Amino acid sequence: MACLTIGLTGGAAYAYGAEFVTVVVLQQTGAYPFGGEGPAPWTYGTVARYTGFAGSIGLLALGLLGVALWATFKRKSSWLGLTFSLTVLLLAVALVIGLIGLE
Repeated sequence: MACLTIGLTGGAAYAYGAEFVTVVVLQQTGAYPFGGEGPAPWTYGTVARYTGFAGSIGLLALGLLGVALWATFKRKSSWLGLTFSLTVLLLAVALVIGLIGLE
């Protein structure tokens, strides 16, 4: 359970954090359809909206990763289960938000 939770939470934190760094720090926005025509999620409306979304999900996932690591080292299985559940919920919310605006 610990490996699954840490892997899922760490993967989410890395993926959304990497998106945030790519757009904000490296300013590589050429591959993103910000404000463009065609079917694009609501989050791609502006650069600020996308980075706010990616940064928020990444920070929440990073916090959950910290709780998962703490629960693993302290052998708190109930906290680990809660962290796993919250991670799945966070990813479901991110998926739903990401689908808003698609036709």
